[in-house]
Amino acid sequence: MNEAVPPEAADEALDDLRARIQRTRRVANPWADDRARGLPAGELEALLEYWATGYDWRGHERRIRSLPWATAGVEGGELRVIHQRAADPSAPAVVLQHGWPDSVLRFERVLPLLGGLHVVVPALPGFPFAVPLASPASVNRIADVVAGAVGELGYDRYTVSGGDVGGDVAEVLAAGHPDRVTALHLTNVSPRHAAAADPARLPPEAAGYLGRAAQWFRSDGGYIAEQSTRPGTLTAGLADSPAGLAAWIVEKLAAWSADAAAAFTRDEILTWVTAYWLTGSIGTSFSTYAEPAAIPDRIDTPTVLSAFAHDIKPAPRSYAEAFVDVREFIEHDAGGHFAAWEQPAAYAEDLRRAVRLGARSERAAAPRRLRDRGKGRAGGACRRAAARVGRRAGRHPLGSGPCGRHGASRYPHRRGTFPRYPAHGLGQTVTPDEIVDALHQAVPPGARVSIPCREGTYRSS
Repeated sequence: MNEAVPPEAADEALDDLRARIQRTRRVANPWADDRARGLPAGELEALLEYWATGYDWRGHERRIRSLPWATAGVEGGELRVIHQRAADPSAPAVVLQHGWPDSVLRFERVLPLLGGLHVVVPALPGFPFAVPLASPASVNRIADVVAGAVGELGYDRYTVSGGDVGGDVAEVLAAGHPDRVTALHLTNVSPRHAAAADPARLPPEAAGYLGRAAQWFRSDGGYIAEQSTRPGTLTAGLADSPAGLAAWIVEKLAAWSADAAAAFTRDEILTWVTAYWLTGSIGTSFSTYAEPAAIPDRIDTPTVLSAFAHDIKPAPRSYAEAFVDVREFIEHDAGGHFAAWEQPAAYAEDLRRAVRLGARSERAAAPRRLRDRGKGRAGGACRRAAARVGRRAGRHPLGSGPCGRHGASRYPHRRGTFPRYPAHGLGQTVTPDEIVDALHQAVPPGARVSIPCREGTYRSS
């Protein structure tokens, strides 16, 4: 059995869920028909009836469990991820990060559109399908866990995509690991920037946005205040009542989508909600709200920002540019907060724009790396290859400690995951692993190693 695959729900858990729904207590609700005050009572009642008598979790569970799951990371920082590999080992890698109140299921409709890319979709700690969370996890801790897990999967350069909580994690990840994140694809800049922004330092349009965002928080942001200050109180109620959990989540799915009726079927809505119920993760999903986070003042990673018109509070370009390096700002007339689900084709195309942006930025940085070659710096793949040759020859050319940029002990790679490079005169491409295997046959123990590459030549000590 593949332990990376999320476990099946027990029959007893499903029986208990149905019994709890059927025992829902109905009380007087003065706002039963007022959508501005919550999910209308009639809609909730119809959904609960179908959940108890017509919805079949097992069919959706089989589909979810059939996804290409994997686990990566170290003890205490392990992630369960969807890992969709490209046929070409040298293909670019992307990391997709979901938000709240959803899960990896946000990207189900995008995955088939990302052929030719290595795709990693982490189940973020505390959320459905994730490895159970033993203690609260901040955005900063999650970013470090994601970086470690993606590195263990064999990717040392990648584009990160996300919004909502996933966007916060993406910004922290890019700022903390600029040597790994080539580009960002965001659907919003972190809302946390607004708390520290100085209107006097912003362009007029951007300063005006701060007022609109503040109004949104007053009228629609009550859930943030509760989840960030009293998560334990909410957990007690929502984890014990299917009706309460559904009302809390479905209200957001309906309000934050451009057209919820078109975006979600009843089964799809209930699958997202049931994932929270069966994994018992509604409380732990509040961690990213409740735990203090340090969001960088500015992120210099090249960024594509997708602005979907019906997102909860889309910011103008002038505001986003105050905090991230926006190279492309793409406005979409359709789509809302769950853009990857609502508008998967548009989302996938913008993500590919970010991948291309990252590749251009890498090429632009190559001359600077070439100038540094005399300072002991060389291409990461070639340097790691030289390190492995040195170890096989009985010595470590990088010394006893990990290199600050390309140290083998810091970047554990698995065979077959390196990109392929042109082998001049051979009419084919080769990987650093193949270079190592060939050199291992020819290099005597103790010999020095010199590996030329397009970024210069690395010579072992």
